[in-house]
Amino acid sequence: MKFRSLALVLSLSTSLFSQSPHKVAIIGGGMSGISAAYHIHEIDPQASITIFEKEKLLGGNAKTILTANAKKEFIQVDAGPQYFTEGPWDEYLKFLKANGVYDEKKTSEFVGSISIQNEGSKRPILITPLKGSFRGERLGKLLNLKKFFDISHAVYNNPNSKHEKAIGSWVRDLDLDMDLEFKQQVVLPFLAASLGTTISEIKQTSTADIVKLFAFRKPSSKSTYKVMHEGMGTLIQRIGKKLENKNVQIRCGSPVKGLSMQADGKSLVTYSQTDISKEETFDFVVMAVHADQAAKLVKEDVGLGQIYSVLKEFEYFKARIVLHSDPSLVNNERPAFLNVLTTIDNQIAANTMNLGMIDEGYEGIYKSWLTEELAMKLKINGKFIHEEIFWHPLITPQFNQSLLKLNKLTDEIKGLCFAGGWSQGLETQETAVVSGIKSAEKYRKFIVNE
Repeated sequence: MKFRSLALVLSLSTSLFSQSPHKVAIIGGGMSGISAAYHIHEIDPQASITIFEKEKLLGGNAKTILTANAKKEFIQVDAGPQYFTEGPWDEYLKFLKANGVYDEKKTSEFVGSISIQNEGSKRPILITPLKGSFRGERLGKLLNLKKFFDISHAVYNNPNSKHEKAIGSWVRDLDLDMDLEFKQQVVLPFLAASLGTTISEIKQTSTADIVKLFAFRKPSSKSTYKVMHEGMGTLIQRIGKKLENKNVQIRCGSPVKGLSMQADGKSLVTYSQTDISKEETFDFVVMAVHADQAAKLVKEDVGLGQIYSVLKEFEYFKARIVLHSDPSLVNNERPAFLNVLTTIDNQIAANTMNLGMIDEGYEGIYKSWLTEELAMKLKINGKFIHEEIFWHPLITPQFNQSLLKLNKLTDEIKGLCFAGGWSQGLETQETAVVSGIKSAEKYRKFIVNE
């Protein structure tokens, strides 16, 4: 990270070498936590940085597992976030490259395709062309979808106050030559599948934020994405090893139990290590965990009562992601990467990525957002591979208002900041990296102004 002036460099140098190293605690070893550690170390190589991670391995929501494909070859597959693309994920890619873990030869590139189909029906309600080839879809529906993408892309480029309202009312009021049936059968299921949630929950989310998930390129552009064969979780662990070589301490299997601010402005972190409760004081703390987890950690500190109250305002939804080998949840006659299966009343029944559309190495592996009942069926039928339960923030207009309140309160506390994709308004690996950069910016101000 570059400094803006020689005066700032000299000021920082004086601060660094006139006293003992600043102690920095980073709570959470996901992408946001390691991004914060890396960027703080870049600013202040003398800082004593400790990452606390409750799990046995770094990764957070980025969890990579080893499983066999259709050819019985063992490959690494992400149960959490998986694909990325240049442009909207540029800071993420820059971060991987800076840490020497990005290898173009170990990536697969694929074009996004979508199928939306009712349960029990053999014909999709809508399916996009594959590699430029039409597959019997009515042109009218594809034109309507293009209109929707045109409008969404315009919102992505120039959001305004009306786009802060919930996406359900925005879709309802869209001035398009498409009927209500198309919105209910195609638009809302597509939006819900983009976030991995239900129709009722997607209707509550912020329009300006949700279009960031899919409308980042022109509708005429090819929707090309990439996947790293090593998996995002594995990459985080590799970066963690590099940080350890820079004297960053990583304490996995060490859940933090509480945080309290001391009279001198320092923070007391209470954590558990090998079932032994320990305490340690730090100058600067980055809370790289979700808002609901952060609320539990600050609950007992009376001085952080206002922050606790705001953290409790953030709403979350549950996502059950299952890796499996059951092809019945995808369209096999007209293959698509994203397969959205809906009920007769246009609710989400299942939402499945056909990973074989990425690369033949993933052939025979599917990744679905499922109910507990459907996951149990896969287990009974011997098609189950792996399951993860994630809790994701529901980015509603109220969520954004709470985030503004949290930022205002946190600005007044010099040695504390909140990180994570959610703290940037939308949770992705890109926003997680950006949150780490912003944590480092606050740390820089902390040591300069100390």
